[in-house]
Formats: sequence, C-alpha cells, structure tokens
Amino acid sequence: MSALSRQQKKSFVHLFRALDHDFAHLKAFSNYNEDILKDLEFSQEEYENYAAMYNNVMEELKKPSDDPDGDGPELDEYDLMAYSKLRIDFEYIIELLQGVVESLDQTKDDFKESDFEYNINVLRGIIDDYYKVNPQISELLNIIIEDIENDKEKYIGQDISVIFNQMKYKIIDDAIREFAQKWYLEDEDVKFEAYNYRDGMLANENVLKEKTDYKTYKEESEEPMPKYKFRKTMVEEFKNDLMEEISPLINE
Repeated sequence: MSALSRQQKKSFVHLFRALDHDFAHLKAFSNYNEDILKDLEFSQEEYENYAAMYNNVMEELKKPSDDPDGDGPELDEYDLMAYSKLRIDFEYIIELLQGVVESLDQTKDDFKESDFEYNINVLRGIIDDYYKVNPQISELLNIIIEDIENDKEKYIGQDISVIFNQMKYKIIDDAIREFAQKWYLEDEDVKFEAYNYRDGMLANENVLKEKTDYKTYKEESEEPMPKYKFRKTMVEEFKNDLMEEISPLINE
C-alpha cells in the first residue's frame, strides 16, 4: 500500500469504511453465518486482510503531509464495526435508527421516499430478530418506528437515544409506582432496590420489608394478610413480577 499516493490511500479508507458498515449490517442478524458470504464471493478472511491493510494505511496517513487540503475526516477516530460484531446489539440498532432520522428532512434534495421505506423495512427485520434477545426493548423500538412513519416532521433533528430513554424510564417509573402503591411503600425505596437488584437478590431486603406501611394496609384491607405473609409476598412479587418486567429495560 505504500506505493499508493496519499489521495489513493484516502480513497481506500473511505471505500473500506463503506464495506465495513455493510458487512456489520449483514452480521447484525442473529441467523448470520459465513456460508452466506459464498454467494457474495466474499469471506471473513478477506475482510480481515483488508482490515489489516486499512490499519496500515491509517498509520501511514498519520505521518506529516504537504497536502494543502488537509487530511479531513478520514483521520478521525473510527472503530471498525464488522471486526467484532457477531450478533445484533442495541447500540447498533440505535445507530441505524438515528441514521434514518437524520435523512428525514424532505426539503433536502437527497431525500428519497423509496430509500426511507427501504431503510425502515430493513430496521423492522433487524428489530424482529432482536426480539429473541430482548422482547421489551424490541417493542419500544417498533413503537418509535411506527411513530416516525406516521409523523416524520416530528423527528427531524431529534436524538433517538434521548427519545428511547424517555419512553423506557417512563415504563420503569410507572411499574415502580404501581408496585409501591400496592405494597404501601415509597416510590424511591422501591426504585433504589430495583436499580440495585443483582443475581436475584435485593440490596436491602429486610429494610424494604420494614418500610412497608403495614398499619395502613391492615386498616384499608377487608381481609389483610398477617404481617409476615404480607412482607414475604411483597418480596416474591418484587422478584417475580416487577423485576421480570423492568430488568430487560434497566439492564439494556
């Protein structure tokens, strides 16, 4: 590669990054296997050879140059996406979704409805595949996609990660609030235990039991449980119901 001109090396960087992006996209599907590459007359080994060449070229481009136009974006920090992407991950989906959002401005000459529909359909397929990994997250992502389709202008200039997190934390907070009301607890006490729940254990199980307002519960219930049973059942529902619902959201 040292025989190439500096401009040719820059062209190689841009072309390989495009290949890397597309290859990572292909690898994002959980049913991906290397046999798929045979039809494309490509292989993982070829990719890794090109990746090695890419790294060498990047090192060469970092050397001082008399180029009057400067080095531009090819010398920025770019992590090869396909080098380690073996299955779908949440960050990759958000990245693709953000790319769709950034293309939404229909006043720009490069906007094409056909491209938008194609990208949306690709994303739906990826998210459907991701459902096997995290159904709750997939459902939220599908809600966002449907909303984008119905109201493109609403999403122009928006940060998808911010929108997603707002939706996610609302679901978590609502579930915590409902649990707290049912078991006569303060929201913040339940929230602390939810966010510090590890390996099926509460951080302070006995403290949470003590914080239940059993007196008020007993006054308001027609057939109140004994205190020991009330507290025991509360902990069981915390583990089996509340955390079953919100753990996939908290831990993503």
